[in-house]
Amino acid sequence: QSHNKQGICLLLGAGADISSGGILFRELKIQFMKENGYEITQDIAANKLDREFEKIVNSLSQNGRCETLDNIMRKKSMPSEGYELLVMLAEMGYIDAVITTNFDYLLEETQNLLNIKPFTIFTPGKSIPQEYYLRNSKISPIYLKMHGDLSDRLVTHLTSEELESKNYSAEFINLFKYIIKKNSVLIIGYGGYDSLITDLFKQEMGELSDVYWCNISEPDEKSDLVSALKASNKLKYVN
Repeated sequence: QSHNKQGICLLLGAGADISSGGILFRELKIQFMKENGYEITQDIAANKLDREFEKIVNSLSQNGRCETLDNIMRKKSMPSEGYELLVMLAEMGYIDAVITTNFDYLLEETQNLLNIKPFTIFTPGKSIPQEYYLRNSKISPIYLKMHGDLSDRLVTHLTSEELESKNYSAEFINLFKYIIKKNSVLIIGYGGYDSLITDLFKQEMGELSDVYWCNISEPDEKSDLVSALKASNKLKYVN
């Protein structure tokens, strides 16, 4: 009732997948190492985990990293009712876009299960025609997978170096900015630690309406995106 833009966009992070059997990024790193034959304990220090994880990822081909991720994610994932509601709300015209840092298949699987496919899906492996999002006429909901897509066997942002400094394509950047300017943004299960995404928000901060931060815990002050939104008085926390 309170949003004042033309539509609604959800920004989904790993936390949005927990009820579907998904795991957070730390656990993903641990499982990734185990899949590649490394013995590792759950209490490993964060800096050591990052170092060892990135060594393994950098030693693998693009297909190799995707095969490992696929093995981890297919073990116990099943789309939750949340994904079913998301797809149905999009089909009914209540959700106009979803941006995600996840690279799994949960939304695609949900569309197949429900036999409705409202979303037009864009991934780093597929080009985005500029006229698609510059038209004034109503377009189908957009699903933008910022960090890659396992079905395309292309995950572009996984290591710290990639997350901090590997630029998105110009088409992706333009579409991301278009979406967050045009729509009210609800951030769901996302920590806001990706500096590249934070930079895009900062570039368009003056054009944004309130951003609704939906999570089971308070926004982390150490998150760059949280800091940027708070500094501009744009953050509204929803527990």
